[in-house]
Amino acid sequence: MESRTASSAAVSEVLNVNNYLVWKVQVRTYLIAQDLWDIVKATDECPKQEDDEAAFKAWTKKNALALHVIQISCEPRVCFVIRRISSAKIAWDTLKAICKIDKRDYDVPKEESYVAWSDRMKTILMRHDLWNIVETTTEPTTPAWSKKNAMALYMIRESCGLSRFSLIEKIKDAKSAWDAFAKMSESDTGPVIADPDSGMKNNENSGFSQYLSFEKHIREGNWDVANGFINSHPEAMSARITIKGSAALHVAIFAGRTSIVEELVNIMLEENLKIKDTGDYTVLGCCALVGNIQMAKCIIGKCRSLLSIGNRSEDLIPVVVALTYNSNGIEIARYLYSETPIEHLKGINGATFITRAIFSKALDMAMDLLQHYPKLAIARDCHGQSPVEILAGMSFAYRSESRFIFWQRWIYDSICISPAHATSQIPISLQKSETEKSGQAGNIRSASLLNIKQWDDESLRSYVTRFNKEALLIDEALDKVLVTAFTNGLRFRKFLFSVYKNDSKSMDDMLYQATTYMNAEDVVIAKGDELKKREKRDDPYLVLSFTQQIPAIEELEILMIPKGVDWTTPIISYLKDGTLTKDHDKSRRSKVRASRFVLIMDVLYKRGFSYPYLRCLILDKADFIMREIHKGVCGNHSGVRSLVHKLIRAGHSWPTMQKDAQSYLKACDKC
Repeated sequence: MESRTASSAAVSEVLNVNNYLVWKVQVRTYLIAQDLWDIVKATDECPKQEDDEAAFKAWTKKNALALHVIQISCEPRVCFVIRRISSAKIAWDTLKAICKIDKRDYDVPKEESYVAWSDRMKTILMRHDLWNIVETTTEPTTPAWSKKNAMALYMIRESCGLSRFSLIEKIKDAKSAWDAFAKMSESDTGPVIADPDSGMKNNENSGFSQYLSFEKHIREGNWDVANGFINSHPEAMSARITIKGSAALHVAIFAGRTSIVEELVNIMLEENLKIKDTGDYTVLGCCALVGNIQMAKCIIGKCRSLLSIGNRSEDLIPVVVALTYNSNGIEIARYLYSETPIEHLKGINGATFITRAIFSKALDMAMDLLQHYPKLAIARDCHGQSPVEILAGMSFAYRSESRFIFWQRWIYDSICISPAHATSQIPISLQKSETEKSGQAGNIRSASLLNIKQWDDESLRSYVTRFNKEALLIDEALDKVLVTAFTNGLRFRKFLFSVYKNDSKSMDDMLYQATTYMNAEDVVIAKGDELKKREKRDDPYLVLSFTQQIPAIEELEILMIPKGVDWTTPIISYLKDGTLTKDHDKSRRSKVRASRFVLIMDVLYKRGFSYPYLRCLILDKADFIMREIHKGVCGNHSGVRSLVHKLIRAGHSWPTMQKDAQSYLKACDKC
């Protein structure tokens, strides 16, 4: 199973038991870099609050930071079982113990009865000295109990199967989860009342036993035998044939029998396809769980209304279920999103879809839905969170790991908060100066650029030309407004992804990026045209002749602003073009200095013997990164020497690093 990409800067992939060794190395390195590893290894014991309150607060803060790093670098199902643990060391040791257990012990691919499952799991829990956690009647608060409870709960959750998982999804301790299954089993052993719509007799003998062979043939893929049973028992086609309330179609979906699913869908009525199991899943919701697109296409072709029928207690439609409860459900989510009417993705379903899409890095679908319903940016999902809150805790979408890029700025721009009208307000008339009036008028004219949109069939070159003509009519337009308006008007195409990736800060960078993209696009089109001309020329039966009346390429009007000169400019000029000044001494010094640098993909790096290549930063970027490392999310207001070492470990360099760090610390109000 593929690993989901992490939202934490500490790891490249979240922990999913299979990648523990890689995860351990990455998290350990990150904790060492953030000066938090001593908390995990318990080299620094927690001081008593009555002895030293300041030291106690400092230790508590470092423990919380280390625990947060561990939690956000785990996948949700792993993070859930350690949520009751408050110690970073206990959480680390618990994850190590969970990943050491052989997955084949508790994870069985086929579904089994409760009796078989409970006997098998009891043996496994006793083997790992965890059965006392399930048997105990009280909940101790010791670290040893927290560790054992997390291990037992994880194995119970992972072994119960998708159909039973909904019963214990929100249970936080192993004993309660075990008791929930036992209670379900007791309720299922009594007299079974048949479905009134299935035609079955309502008595104690009409239980699930008569469908055991039918269920077995469906799981094994024996359609001929199963079809013979349906012919002699027509009610079996829509009856609940398992103790979990699953119909034959549910069983075929979870067994992965695509051919049987297609046969059942063909012979079933549209109304019978809307049946739900005890987990409150429709058959299309089950397809979203298992991620089978072919089955989903077959079911949607027969009953499209299933796209809007809710699943589970949260009443989530199938496309939301695919992203929320299927760790590898991006592909089927894309298919279901293309089929689901957009008006059904409002309210809690829309907000949940966007937050899960952000977690899965499916930002294209999230942004497309936000363009239809901008208010979903602040709507609450099924877990009580909004997309804005989710993005506030994310770092994967931007390089600096804390700075808002256009995607987040666009969401905040979508938030409209009307001002409060208090009854005690007194209207005051203020005379505005001519400067303020002219500035306000300029802002109004600049805001008109936000109305310029790229048409559906319009080329990027035509859109750039049209935008530039409108921008030139404004005397003093803010560069930030130009960048926002230009990006907001782009259609959902490849160049828009390039804009998100590079995050241009100024309009000249944006136009340079657009020009580079258009030139590359013209080369590809020219090659394709040349190939077509060659094919036509080689065809003896095809002769085409025409006269071109207008130019094939529109003339592009672009106002380029030259970039400023900084300390990297002479070095880059020499490494790239061999450019030197006329002064002999300065030229010699430039050559010697440039020998310590290397240019890779037009990016300047400093090289050395004892450290890897360091990316060279100009002063404004250097100041921003220095502030983030010193007092950012994981900053600890360290000294000058420590700050410089952290900057180097982070892979950055500039000539006045030591001096700038010293000046910055003197101005820091908390140091």
